[in-house]
Amino acid sequence: MSRPALPPSLLWAAAGALALHWALLNGLGDGRPQPRQASQVGASAAMLTRQIVIATPRPEIVMPAETKAPAPRQRLRPAPQPQQAAVPSAPAAPLIAATPAAAFLWHYELRQGEAGGIARLSWQPDGLHYQARLERELPDRTLPGWRSEGGFDAQGLAPERFAQQRRGRDSQATNFRRAQGLISFSASPALLPLPAGVQDRLTWMIQLAALTAANPALRRPGTELSLPVAGLRGDLANWRFVVQRSEDLELPVGPVENALHLQREALGPYDAALDVWLDPARQHLPVQLRQAGADGRTWLLRLCSEAQAC
Repeated sequence: MSRPALPPSLLWAAAGALALHWALLNGLGDGRPQPRQASQVGASAAMLTRQIVIATPRPEIVMPAETKAPAPRQRLRPAPQPQQAAVPSAPAAPLIAATPAAAFLWHYELRQGEAGGIARLSWQPDGLHYQARLERELPDRTLPGWRSEGGFDAQGLAPERFAQQRRGRDSQATNFRRAQGLISFSASPALLPLPAGVQDRLTWMIQLAALTAANPALRRPGTELSLPVAGLRGDLANWRFVVQRSEDLELPVGPVENALHLQREALGPYDAALDVWLDPARQHLPVQLRQAGADGRTWLLRLCSEAQAC
């Protein structure tokens, strides 16, 4: 492979260096020019030229990079955003507007057969949810209590869990699985469809108060109100109430005028008839309840105080 030609500037520099070298060789010593043979001068020039050629770096040949098609631009997918919990919507009016907005704790006189005791009904709403309790006590024992928790929808109260309690603990429960449209029971393998407006064994009385307070037409004697109510052992029945004539009551809390009386017949041979009296002056909340079974067993609640124990 032939060496590349030197540029003229480098050749002129080499020639000048050779001349200087020759002059130094002939001018050293005693100051008189020293004779030198032509062969020596030629050898020196050849050696210097070779050194210059060897010391000269070869030009670097840069090959053009291979042309490649630009990589396709990838579409960036947005990072997954955390799912936000669904925010419950505000209940529909006017039915929910008739539901008691303030918490209360009412005390009742309890009569079960010949025994007398006390009962407490508590209602604690917080705007979108509620908690209700009914506790009953006789002198010699505490009866099972009831607790309901849930929210509201266009139909009114929307229970999520109802429990019967013994000694402060849930012994049996009914779960209203609204996202799935089902009702399940801890005491039964039954799995039932969840109907609109369904209530539990405690919320039905608050739901009746909201219905009659919101719609004056429902207070007329002979009017029928139907509520689907779920029990504790896989049962779901349609409770049909018939409005009776209004009555004046004498209760431990004082006289109640024009109490709205509703009656529900027994659902079967082993069920009990139910009567409830709603007070228009108290948002149509129940001031008296009576349950009478076919076996003669009865229990009666009569309001005795809205503030403190009787």
